[in-house]
Amino acid sequence: MTRDPAVITVDMDDPRPIREQIDPPANRAAIEDVVRAALGSDEPPPPEAGLWGEEPTAQVPPIAFTTERKAIHQALTRTLHALAPDDDDSRPVLQTWWLSVADQKLTIHAADNYRVARARVDVLPAPEDAEGVFGIHRTDAKKLLAFLATGPDDVWVTAEGGGWSFSHESGRLTGRLFRGDPPDWSRVTEGALPAVVVALNAKYVAEAGKAAEGRSGVVRVEYVAEDKPVVFRSTDLDEWIMPVRLGAAEA
Repeated sequence: MTRDPAVITVDMDDPRPIREQIDPPANRAAIEDVVRAALGSDEPPPPEAGLWGEEPTAQVPPIAFTTERKAIHQALTRTLHALAPDDDDSRPVLQTWWLSVADQKLTIHAADNYRVARARVDVLPAPEDAEGVFGIHRTDAKKLLAFLATGPDDVWVTAEGGGWSFSHESGRLTGRLFRGDPPDWSRVTEGALPAVVVALNAKYVAEAGKAAEGRSGVVRVEYVAEDKPVVFRSTDLDEWIMPVRLGAAEA
């Protein structure tokens, strides 16, 4: 049987990765035609198997909340560094911000294979059925952060079916939910060993880490007691940082 040629549209001036460009429904339909032709079948592929070997589009119950625009922008910005890079070697589930809402708190997780970053944001009261978890892939990071960078004080966030939206009085941004389930963060964040707590000046820690980047990029941290300096050792550099005293509100 003769088939009409499948046309897949790609804009070479579009800064997005080609894989992202060929993801829209129109192109997906064309690709599925090619797949069916190669298999010698007119039947569409089963819905359980996405073209990219991923889970079906996420379908989540209604999630809705209001929060401060600046607060959620800061939380997303401060966790962005922990997302796995957008390349073929990284698992898509680790290229995704995971946002969970419970008890009037929004918790944002970001992780790669070596670290987990978590930020929390207060949300305004919402219906009980507004609680849940949803994922936003890092391909939407640039436009989402740009949208949240300016605008009115409050933003309304929803996730339902297969899509998410961020809205305020000056505009609305929408996107598609990530497919699949979040990692089990508790395996990393809720260790069984008692915590050893020491408070350090964040600026000094960042500077010590940056100074160690020039060599192996690995830093060994040595901690003896709460009133003794913490030592950061790398290949040819040692740095001692004195702890700071925690206030009652920070302890």
